[in-house]
Amino acid sequence: MLRPLRIIRLECQTEEDRQAREEVLNTPVPPGLPPNTNMLLGSVARRYRGRGLSLAELVEAGKDGWQRAQRYFGADTDKFERWGLLWVQESMLMALYDNENMAGPPS
Repeated sequence: MLRPLRIIRLECQTEEDRQAREEVLNTPVPPGLPPNTNMLLGSVARRYRGRGLSLAELVEAGKDGWQRAQRYFGADTDKFERWGLLWVQESMLMALYDNENMAGPPS
């Protein structure tokens, strides 16, 4: 006999994760972006967490990539649906790269 699936919310999230999630969800969406864009960008940004930028900074970089893809392809084309997310990932990786290569104080 099969038992029904139980979905359990993990309580192992840190306070920093909760604050970052709230910050991402509460940031305003620029005009021309769908209202659920923050959720999508947040899920992509989680892959690059812990590499020097906060989740909110990665989402901001992702918004830039999303808007570039919209300008390049147009939001209602099939190419945008296929390639838009790659532009988001590229802009997040470029933000991480720029952050790593910033000149710091000499050690």
